[in-house]
Amino acid sequence: MNGLRPYQAADLTKLSTYQLEADQDAYSRSPYQAIVVEKKLHQPSRHGVTVWHEAQPVGFFILDAGDDRALFSPHCDALLLRSFSINPDYQGQGLGHQVMALLPDYCARYLPSCREIVLGVNQQNQVAYRLYLSHGFVDTGNTRMGPSGPQFMLSLRWS
Repeated sequence: MNGLRPYQAADLTKLSTYQLEADQDAYSRSPYQAIVVEKKLHQPSRHGVTVWHEAQPVGFFILDAGDDRALFSPHCDALLLRSFSINPDYQGQGLGHQVMALLPDYCARYLPSCREIVLGVNQQNQVAYRLYLSHGFVDTGNTRMGPSGPQFMLSLRWS
């Protein structure tokens, strides 16, 4: 993997070429859906991140410093990870693991006030749940109702 970079508008051309499988679409948004349809980057509190592999943008997520993060953490240095996806053509190659491993360093470089990443993962999405736990995320024991059903609330905090 080449790494994580701040999203740039030019990335959308490649990122919009993929659609998520139906079972994944229930849990996340494709980059096109998140950026163009839902306009999730039109809020200054949201920071888009592009996943690069073999000199191509192959994934995307948003780190959100807006009010929604307070649903997951009382800490003002937390960011909410949302709309995470990897192009289905590149899934199964360990890119999700690589993204999670790079996340704290990415935050240190581009969002240095961040000390915690929080997220909600659908209780039916056990693959994603195990991915997050394997990279140090902790299940807070809290749940919330998400757009596709109940979600576990997870947190990764560092000093």
